[in-house]
Amino acid sequence: MPTTALYAWSEKLLLELNIDKCKILSLARESPVVYNYAIEIDGVRRILDRETKMKDLGVQIDEKNLSSMFIFTRK
Repeated sequence: MPTTALYAWSEKLLLELNIDKCKILSLARESPVVYNYAIEIDGVRRILDRETKMKDLGVQIDEKNLSSMFIFTRK
């Protein structure tokens, strides 16, 4: 879903999208393709910040533990 469509969807459902909490994490087995994602709000385009690691539901995700995550999910 394009980022602008994501914002439109949140507006339609009366959900507040906190752009400051939106981050980009690119993961790949080899060099990830780096692309700048942006969200346009009221004619102002904001490029989203990029992170090298994130924590979600208590699990730390980064490039270092990515290969072990692939092995774990394939078994």
